[in-house]
Amino acid sequence: MFRSSSRVPNLHLKRESNIKRKSKQDTLFDMLYPLQVLSTHGDFFSVTEYSGTIITFNPNIIQQMLKDDVKLFSKFETQIDSLYSVFGQDTILRADNENWRYKRELFKPFFSKASLEKYHSQFYKHTEETFADYQNDISQGNEVILSMSDILSTLTIKIVSEALFSYCFDSEEKVNDLQQRISHINYVLGGASSMLSIFLNYFKFKKSLQCLNNSIEDMVYERQSNPGEANCLIDALLADLPSPDDDSYEEANLLIVEDIMTLILVGYDTTSNTLTWVLKFIDDHPELKLAILEEIDNYPLTNQELPFSKWPTLKAVIDEVLRLYPALWQTSRRANESLRLGGFDVDIDQEILVNFMCLHRHPEYWKQPHEFQAERFLNSGSSSIIPNTYLPFGYGPRACMGARFAIREIMTVVGLMMTNFDYKVLNGEKIQAKQGISLMLTEPLKINLTTKI
Repeated sequence: MFRSSSRVPNLHLKRESNIKRKSKQDTLFDMLYPLQVLSTHGDFFSVTEYSGTIITFNPNIIQQMLKDDVKLFSKFETQIDSLYSVFGQDTILRADNENWRYKRELFKPFFSKASLEKYHSQFYKHTEETFADYQNDISQGNEVILSMSDILSTLTIKIVSEALFSYCFDSEEKVNDLQQRISHINYVLGGASSMLSIFLNYFKFKKSLQCLNNSIEDMVYERQSNPGEANCLIDALLADLPSPDDDSYEEANLLIVEDIMTLILVGYDTTSNTLTWVLKFIDDHPELKLAILEEIDNYPLTNQELPFSKWPTLKAVIDEVLRLYPALWQTSRRANESLRLGGFDVDIDQEILVNFMCLHRHPEYWKQPHEFQAERFLNSGSSSIIPNTYLPFGYGPRACMGARFAIREIMTVVGLMMTNFDYKVLNGEKIQAKQGISLMLTEPLKINLTTKI
């Protein structure tokens, strides 16, 4: 029998008068309501309406769960129930224990600093090609109004496909169609994050999934038809493929397709959505825009080099965007045994949700936590950030491998765009985040692209 002093505080949402939605348009409520009961329940409590699931945004507990005592916890599968029909049990997202560690080591070299520097020319090329047509339109005196979500998502597909999979699409129509398919898949999986959303969109969802599957099979076939040294991620996966005569060949080949699908779907929306927020906040703060332009002019971007360390203002904007709108807003674990966590007794099989969004807005660790303040990460500001209170890509051995890839892509796109153009956001006040498997946008960002003055 647990001592009463060791019991995890329990929250009854229906009984808690402190929890109030600001308005019907408060799209962040379901993610941030734990902050409203911080004074009464702390940052580690269970929720009756969620079958007793514990929610935490305590940095010390997060370190214990995700890094120090990581073997005491396993992946909590119900977080991704709606992905069962998409991701196989042994893919990098869902694998656990030795199988996961093996895949992690296999993938890691393709996200190293050296690899990222090698990919830079591809980042640059695809970004330059994407905006070339708009330069011609502007020079002819045409007004250029862009919906950035589709543009940034298509650009992400091209960059990821060539950099990680050594695959180039043979037509714009094909990549644009694939972009629409992936957008629909992520809308279904993330929009309601339930099997109901899949059921209501079943036929279009299955068609979109098959289209993505066919494209990935084309990527794999192209690499199989051109064997050589392991110079892309698909080559590394194929190196482990058993002989076609082996009984496990078909299953292993399917797993390669599912692993690639995992990387595309998980990284697709997060990068383009973060880019959207970055462009919005730069436009909202003219002083930041001027500082970024000065850095870009003083240290120009080329197809050979990204002057990463010379653009501190842009990097600070990205960091502050990821504080307010982390790419991974929550993760979940299940206790493998009865244990003590944050001074409380936790039962075996207890489900625990880590809320990174609340962590990043925890008033004990951040001044004016809901305000955008890029200066937090400028000059000596970042040195005052308390350890484990800023974790936009997760933490510990399961932290996102693609974090540096995403940030370099964002810096390249924004840097090249601001080198050649000026822009004005047209619907910034309507852009909000909403809950999904990852953070989603309420509507696409629209900008007016003009010649740089």
